[in-house]
Amino acid sequence: MKTFQFYKTGFIALLIFLTSALPVSGNSFHNSLPGPKREEIKIIDDHTVEVGTGPDNRSVSCNILDAVQSIPYVGAEGEPEIVFVNKEKVHHFSKGLYTWDREGSYRVRLTTKYIREFGSIRIHVPEEGTTLLEEQDPAGPSSAYLQNLPQNIKEEITIIDERMVEVAIGPDDHSVSSTILHAVKSIPFVKKEAEPKHVFVNGKPVHHIKEGVYAWDMEGKSLVRLTTKHIREFGNIQVHIADEEPPLTPKEEPVTHKEATAPPAPEPTVTPPTMKEGPSPGSPPPLMPKKIRAGIVKGFRLAQFGMGEEQVVKAIETDFGLPENKIEKRRDPESGQRILTIASLTLDPENGKAWVHYYFSSLNQTLSRVDVIWGHPDHSKVDQAILHKSAEKLTNLFSQLETQTVVTDAETGPYIYYGVDTLGNGIKLMWSKPYNKDFQSISKSEPALVLSYFQPQKNS
Repeated sequence: MKTFQFYKTGFIALLIFLTSALPVSGNSFHNSLPGPKREEIKIIDDHTVEVGTGPDNRSVSCNILDAVQSIPYVGAEGEPEIVFVNKEKVHHFSKGLYTWDREGSYRVRLTTKYIREFGSIRIHVPEEGTTLLEEQDPAGPSSAYLQNLPQNIKEEITIIDERMVEVAIGPDDHSVSSTILHAVKSIPFVKKEAEPKHVFVNGKPVHHIKEGVYAWDMEGKSLVRLTTKHIREFGNIQVHIADEEPPLTPKEEPVTHKEATAPPAPEPTVTPPTMKEGPSPGSPPPLMPKKIRAGIVKGFRLAQFGMGEEQVVKAIETDFGLPENKIEKRRDPESGQRILTIASLTLDPENGKAWVHYYFSSLNQTLSRVDVIWGHPDHSKVDQAILHKSAEKLTNLFSQLETQTVVTDAETGPYIYYGVDTLGNGIKLMWSKPYNKDFQSISKSEPALVLSYFQPQKNS
């Protein structure tokens, strides 16, 4: 009897060992894929797969949908809304299409070049109903007016916050059906039938001429139109309303404004000015930036100047879908400043991975500066011609904030662009020698492109 009990116990232990050692089985979709695709997709668990190069070791034939539907939890024809690619949340833009951005400009592609440089691509779909809070998009404001618009117009307009919407090219990918009135009335703060007077298009004030009509000039000669050509060239069009009545200013001769450009992915947080700022007497010194009259630079995306470290961590989690353990915490050896650092491919995929540093003031430990760095050799090998093109685009963008470029400065060196607002907060764009994680200069490397949002330094 004891012998039987021993064999019985041993058999159960062996069964448990063999069962735990078995790999996670695939699904019918994965099993039906052609041999090369099937070999590229490795099933990690019921919710995760990894994509590597194919059996020829030099190409990738599968796409994001092949990978997602190979996840046992998903299966054939499944297109879940929440998908993570290497821990970064991607967007289900339309049937069969996942993109890095909400606007659908940057399609998710699984490339050999990426795999060779960074390793296998991991794709994860969390179980429905058990998604972590930081993995979900926070519930945002809504607009009854927007919900009642025709479907094609509704798909063009995205609510950014209570006072701002963005207009993109429509679902046909070649036209814009929305008007400025559609955009304005879709802003959640705008009441039914209201047509607010203090409206801004990409940071530029426009004039309410009469019912249903907005124009760039006070006479109504240059009407505001939302065009496909503009969006293709500069990006989505932002329409927002002021937080409060602007201060009274002396009447000036009307000026016909050029269309302002919409920010690319690394946008600063900008709001209309809340304080009266009179014109500066005389012209500014040659190397000093002209003040931004269109708004106040408040930070980078949801991370705003004055936030503590915990608040900035939450902002990063919401902006990039990254858990806190993916945010590096370091200290600048020279200034002693605390720094939070992330790497992201979503800001501008053409520029490769961006390295983003969040600096905290040594005086009060609140956010005082954010640097976005492209072309860093530790993250992405990017053609310098691409970075120069991006620098030109950013310079054109920031010129719409009514600042002027600073060519050189004896103390801080040359800039591609430099401008500050009425509070002294500003934006700098420059070429800079890249530094490693220990803040040591990397020799024999091309200059990196650095976009910096900053607060003025205060003396202790």
